[in-house]
Amino acid sequence: MRPTLIALLALPTLACATAEEVCTTYDGLACSEVADEVAALQQQVADLQTALEALSATCLTDADLGGYATESWVEDGFADVGTMTDHEDRIRDLEDQDLDGRISGIEGDAVRLISTDTTYACADAADVLAAMAELDGRRIAGDALVTLDLAAGNFAFSEPLSFAHPDGDRIEVVGAGTDQTFLTFTSSDGVVVQGASSLGYLGDLAIVGADQDADGLTVREGSALTVGSVDVRGFGSNCIAVESNAAMSHDEGAVIDVSGCAGGIWVTESGFADVSGASSTGNSGDGFHSTKGSVLLAADATASGNGDAGFQATMGAFLDADSSISSGNGNVDFYALYGALIMAQDTQALDATGHSGFYATTGSYIYALRASVTNATYYGFAAHYASSVYAQASDVVSAGEAYSARGNSYLYALDAVGQTTKDGAYSNDTTDFIYGL
Repeated sequence: MRPTLIALLALPTLACATAEEVCTTYDGLACSEVADEVAALQQQVADLQTALEALSATCLTDADLGGYATESWVEDGFADVGTMTDHEDRIRDLEDQDLDGRISGIEGDAVRLISTDTTYACADAADVLAAMAELDGRRIAGDALVTLDLAAGNFAFSEPLSFAHPDGDRIEVVGAGTDQTFLTFTSSDGVVVQGASSLGYLGDLAIVGADQDADGLTVREGSALTVGSVDVRGFGSNCIAVESNAAMSHDEGAVIDVSGCAGGIWVTESGFADVSGASSTGNSGDGFHSTKGSVLLAADATASGNGDAGFQATMGAFLDADSSISSGNGNVDFYALYGALIMAQDTQALDATGHSGFYATTGSYIYALRASVTNATYYGFAAHYASSVYAQASDVVSAGEAYSARGNSYLYALDAVGQTTKDGAYSNDTTDFIYGL
């Protein structure tokens, strides 16, 4: 049997063999045929050798791969990973956990930001409460304003309408008018701002009670409120109460009316309220009351028909009643006691029947430049018990005693005019002094 051509190529002496030797050796094959085929195969081998040499020149050597992982390193690195079976218990634990609930909780605690001006249209109390509930979970950007726009109508609440939002200074509650939008409360306090927060604006609405023992509008606990035009009435405690380091101011042009409560506007415990221009009428107690180190600004205000004092300051408090009018009240019109101070320049105490016009007592002071009193049953101007009254250019038309100083007190009445039914000026002893009469 003839050998294959590959076997022929393997002969080491093939290149040196003569044609005759090949023909003799391989079973009579024609010498010319063998020579041609061998030459062709040798050329192919040479070509392959050249190609292999070129390829090896482009391959990376072991030295080139020295900084990379070898197969043994990879095998060693995954040796401790284990198989899927090894991790079945951990997989089951993850499946048993309430991941959906945890994600939902995270979403619930996330801060949602109101970044643009937003208005909630409110047609009834339920709409107001829904808007406030939504705001409870949101923060309000510094340049955004949220408005609760209350339509005309009655908004009946069974509990206080309380505001304590951390961004409350950017929330406004706006009605359609004090004679159009009514917030009614039959068994609780009315509107409350508390928790050291703020309410940017509350106005153009009425707050109405049912004579329950509660306050109509309360600002407390270091909170702050700006009011617009409001009408507060019908509460068994105070119409407006500002207390515990809280502050209330009013928008320019606001009309503040309070009536029919136990007390009109009451500021206590270092509170501050600016209700200048307000009207307090028909309350069973004081019209305006500042006490316990508080400040009440009530210039250009009116107190009439109240059961007790028109304007009263006690216990180290301050009350500014410049240019105000007190008329037809049940007690002293301008009353300062227990270390209090009242500013009452250009004020009028009209129809002081049954009581006195201006009365400072127990270490208090009243500044009553150009003030006037009409029909005072007792005193027109009185400074008693280590107190002082400044009543220059004042005027008294009919009083039991026009000017009175008692108990180491001082009354300045230069250029004053007094028409009296008793003594024009009364001084109890030499420690009291009335100047100018």
